[in-house]
Amino acid sequence: KISFMPWNTKIHGPSHSSVVSRSRNKNCKILYAEDDSVIRVLVKRNLQMQGYEVIEAENGEIASKIYEANPDDFSLVLTDLMMPIVSGIEFIDRVQQINLNQKILCVSGYSNEDTRGLPILNKPFTIQKLFQKVEEIIQ
Repeated sequence: KISFMPWNTKIHGPSHSSVVSRSRNKNCKILYAEDDSVIRVLVKRNLQMQGYEVIEAENGEIASKIYEANPDDFSLVLTDLMMPIVSGIEFIDRVQQINLNQKILCVSGYSNEDTRGLPILNKPFTIQKLFQKVEEIIQ
């Protein structure tokens, strides 16, 4: 089945700023550790739509192994703080033992979490707020 748009309908492509943003993010790889699969999939897909390459892990143990294998690959480590097996804080410790200058963004549903001075994105958050924080940190 083929559908046609009426002649008077405007077709809106991506805005210039989103095209620029996607091309600028093309070489940025994010390691994302999150135990909630629904949140992990949504965040990953939205970051990919912005042009980021996203490698996901369901807990800090898996994320640690991924990071240890290729520590120079990641522009950003994005991690939930409350995860089973290896917590976000323990994962951050492992990352910082390898690279103290690694850019890290913490995500948490608890406002009193110790982030050791690292930036935090509190749950619930909007995708726009996520993009803003990620851009801020990567720049």
